[in-house]
Amino acid sequence: MKVFHRYCDIPSSALNGITLLGNFDGVHKGHQDLLAFAHDIATNEGKPLNLITFEPHPRRFFNPHIEAFRITPMRNKIKLLSQMGVDNMFILHFTKDLCLMNPKKFIFEVLVKGIKASHIIVGENCRFAKERSGDINTLIKLGNLYNFAVTPFPIANNPGGDRLSSSAVRLFLRRGDIESAENILGHPWEIEGRVIKGRQLGRTMGFPTANIKLKGYINPRTGVYAVRVGFPNKDYTCTWHNAVANFGTRPTVNGKDLIFESHIFNWDGDIYGKRIVIRPVEYLRPEMKIQSIEKLKQTINEDKAWAQIILS
Repeated sequence: MKVFHRYCDIPSSALNGITLLGNFDGVHKGHQDLLAFAHDIATNEGKPLNLITFEPHPRRFFNPHIEAFRITPMRNKIKLLSQMGVDNMFILHFTKDLCLMNPKKFIFEVLVKGIKASHIIVGENCRFAKERSGDINTLIKLGNLYNFAVTPFPIANNPGGDRLSSSAVRLFLRRGDIESAENILGHPWEIEGRVIKGRQLGRTMGFPTANIKLKGYINPRTGVYAVRVGFPNKDYTCTWHNAVANFGTRPTVNGKDLIFESHIFNWDGDIYGKRIVIRPVEYLRPEMKIQSIEKLKQTINEDKAWAQIILS
């Protein structure tokens, strides 16, 4: 997959494609159905599958101090979309000029003049351009004018009734309900970050931890999780290890910042400064302040035993 940060002066191999438009946060089952549908059309027509998204997320642009809400920050989104057959990804810088474009100008400048889209496929509730005033009817009307096809894609539900939406995933993650979140995602929820040094209290107790901050990610429910920790390989795969982790402020040691601390079983290597991937599997319990180091050791051992059973 090729990644572009512009919509002008595009190579001919990326023009006249089947084009998707949206934020695709989480790349959940609804997104995957849309991607598969568009991929089939692109394959049958012998055209590239293109996807347009925005950075920063428009919600962040209009509310810069809003709490982090991303299920999949851009690095993770690129990885997922590259695995799902997207040929060209256009990450457009969401600026004041872009957000003030009316729907007709956006369609002409970006979709027609810029990437020369031949067929646009969007969710039936798609909204875009200035004040979200563009919709599927706008696309169809201007498609007739500028000679591109438009296909609306229906919003789907899981067989169990959950709406396939990024909002629903965020709700479950904030509740610590990893299973329900992943039932909508259709893939494991993963957190990626660079290991930072902490107070190293865990190491002195025999429980060394790999610590990362969740930069850009939605904060899941604070507490203890059974997780798998991955060391990334060059081909987007990971070498996985079972672990128990705490996400929170560490009230026992009067911590303040939110940190994801993972104790990797049977591992004591030096990974400071390296990127790791954390895959939460199950929420074990809320975070709590423990009154003594001995009690803390006992509690960690209990959490570890429980996590080992879940991950076995």
